[in-house]
Amino acid sequence: MRKISILLAVLALSVGACGGGDSAGDSNTCEGLADQAIGLFQNVVDDIDGMTIEEISASNGDFPSMDKFTEEMTGLQDQAGQIGCDDSQMTQLLTDRLDKLTSKTQFGDLMISQLKQSGFDSGS
Repeated sequence: MRKISILLAVLALSVGACGGGDSAGDSNTCEGLADQAIGLFQNVVDDIDGMTIEEISASNGDFPSMDKFTEEMTGLQDQAGQIGCDDSQMTQLLTDRLDKLTSKTQFGDLMISQLKQSGFDSGS
């Protein structure tokens, strides 16, 4: 459980910095970038859904989609900055999209629940 909490903190701080990405959504708008970020979060939840508790514990938070998440998040943060999306705007857009996240297991549900509780505000 602690490892998932650490992962959530990393994900929230990454998104709190500005935006995120996947193939869905228009990368020329802040709203589109938020849609893409939620797609990346869904990929991480889907990875967790496909793992056993033993695999989650052994992973140390290094899920298969994390490399892609980190890479695409960096690119979308750059894009968000280029089109003028500010932190507070992205935080609100992402928070508004949290209900789009779905899970098939209690582990994914826990991750989504913790993300809803902690939100995306990086405190900056």
